Amino acid sequence: MSKIKIKQNAFDGLNYNESVNLYFEKKGEYEFQKCKKMTELLLQNIDPATKKKKFDNTKFNCSKCDRPVNMIFKQTETQFTVKCGDTKNPCNINKSFSKKKEMSLNDLAKLYQGNMESLKEDIILTKLDLLFEYETEELSSANFKTLLADLKEAQEANSNLYKDFAKKNLMVEKKNGDGETLLMTRETAIQEYKDELKKNINKFKNTIKNHYNPNTTDDTNLNSIIQFYNTDINSILINLRKCLYQETNIISMDNNNPKQKLPPTYYIKNYHISPSNMNVSI
Repeated sequence: MSKIKIKQNAFDGLNYNESVNLYFEKKGEYEFQKCKKMTELLLQNIDPATKKKKFDNTKFNCSKCDRPVNMIFKQTETQFTVKCGDTKNPCNINKSFSKKKEMSLNDLAKLYQGNMESLKEDIILTKLDLLFEYETEELSSANFKTLLADLKEAQEANSNLYKDFAKKNLMVEKKNGDGETLLMTRETAIQEYKDELKKNINKFKNTIKNHYNPNTTDDTNLNSIIQFYNTDINSILINLRKCLYQETNIISMDNNNPKQKLPPTYYIKNYHISPSNMNVSI
C-alpha cells in the first residue's frame, strides 16, 4: 500500500469564492500535466494509435498527495467536485460544494424594475380602495405607509445596483509609476495605457535596432529583450483589452401615460462583458 503524504485539506476553512478559485487552480495544474505529456507524445516519431495508448496509460500526479494516481474533477449545473484518483487509498482532498445561484445584471435589473412597478400598482389600488370606501381610512393609511416604505427600499436597492455596476464597469483601478493603485474612469485609463504602450514599443524597437547594429556596442541579450516585451508591453496590452472590449449602457424607459406621470425606470444593457463582471451572486 502506498504511503500517503498527509496534508491538511487545501479546501478547509475557505469561503465559497476561495473554494471555486482553488478548484480551478488545482484543475489547471492537473490539466497542465496532461497537456505537457500530450506535447511530448506528439513530438515522438510513433503512430497515432501508440501515442493514444501511451497517453491513456499515463498516471498523472494528484496535486494534493503527489502520487501518480490521477485526479477526478466534476462540474455539474449545481455542484463542483474534486477527488484524489486513488479509489482504494485516497488522500484527504475530497471536496464537493454546491454552486451559488447567479443572475446577470440585466435580469437582476429587470427583477428590481418589476418589483417597483408592482409596488406602485399596489399603492394606486390602495388609494382607490379608500376612494371607493372598500377599506377604512385607518387601514388604507397603514397599508399605504407600508407600501411606500417598501417602494423606497426597492428604489434604494435599485440605485445601489447602478452604483455598484458603475464602480465595477465604468471605473477601473490602475497603478501609477510609483506602484500606487488609483481609481479612474475607463477613458482615462485607456489613454494612459495607450501612452505607456507607445513609449515602451518605441523603447523596444530602439533596443532591437541597437542590438543588431554592428556599429554600436550593446551587451543587451535577446532574452532580456523578450523579457521586456512580456513584462512591459504584453502586460499593458492585456490591461488595455480589458478596458477597450467592454461596452455598457444604462437605458431609460419612459413610464408616462395619459392618466399619470411616473418617474422613468432604468435597466442595464451589457455587451462584450466578461462573466466575472457580468454576474453577481444572490
